[in-house]
Formats: sequence, C-alpha cells, structure tokens
Amino acid sequence: MPGGDALLKPRANLIRMHLLIFVVFGLRAARMANLAIHTVLLFYFFSWGAFFVKKKAAE
Repeated sequence: MPGGDALLKPRANLIRMHLLIFVVFGLRAARMANLAIHTVLLFYFFSWGAFFVKKKAAE
C-alpha cells in the first residue's frame, strides 16, 4: 500500500507517548521517579532510527 508508512508513523508516535505517560505514572507511584526519569526521557527522545538504518553498499 503506497504511503502506508506515512499513515502509521503518527500512530506509532502516539502509542510511544502514551507508554511514556504510563511509565512515568508507574515510577511516580513507586516513588522512583527521581531515579529513573532521566533514563526514560533519554529512551523516548533519543533518535533510535539512526542505529537501525541500513547502509547501502557502494556501487
């Protein structure tokens, strides 16, 4: 399906944002938010796509 990735990317970001909300809530409920919030934010905002991009072979 052409353009299918363009339709799924915003939804993937929305799901990722909601997961972050639940993780932060769980950390606050466990009184561990101060210990782990920086790690959670790093995993959320870090550009993981840069590590998973396949490099094309030189022609």
